[in-house]
Amino acid sequence: IWAKNGLHSLSTLIERDLVDEDSEWMDVINLINSLPERERIVVEMIQDGKKEREIADELGITQQAVSKILSKIKCAVVKWQESCSN
Repeated sequence: IWAKNGLHSLSTLIERDLVDEDSEWMDVINLINSLPERERIVVEMIQDGKKEREIADELGITQQAVSKILSKIKCAVVKWQESCSN
């Protein structure tokens, strides 16, 4: 999902109605909780609709650093998706 749709894929994944899929929902929660604190903060800021520049400014880091964090998050999502399909 992430690779095809970009940043909003994680938001879409989190917002999905998974009432009948409690196990998958717990996997998503575990994925987010397993991220380092800074990555979790960035996920929350993306969820709030913030852009990379806004995130960088609020966290006091460069936009390039935010891009690297987002790449790490994307990799985590891809690995999670691959594990779900096995």
